Amino acid sequence: MNPHLELLIGKAYDGVLAPEHRADLRKSGLTDETIAAQYIRSVPPAMIGRLLRFDLSAIRSALLFPFRSAAGGFMDHVRVKVFPPRKDAAGHATSICSRRAHPRASTWWPGVSTRC
Repeated sequence: MNPHLELLIGKAYDGVLAPEHRADLRKSGLTDETIAAQYIRSVPPAMIGRLLRFDLSAIRSALLFPFRSAAGGFMDHVRVKVFPPRKDAAGHATSICSRRAHPRASTWWPGVSTRC
């Protein structure tokens, strides 16, 4: 597992949410219990690029959504919601990013974007 992800889902970051992220989750109808149970938390700005394996200089903050493994624990795959949303050349906003595949990975998730 990515050591940055392992640190983020550990006790050191348990319950860590930036006020902007907490407000965004509440606006979506998520309760504190759901947020805690799903290990949703804020990513420190210095860890965003390392977690995603690419840097976007315009990202101010990110909200982590880890994926649980059926075998227990967590998958190495994550999604993050970035603030502010990124805009493509056509002006469409994208706020969800996925981690880029490791260069030595033998498989990757079909249909999952590696960019925001």
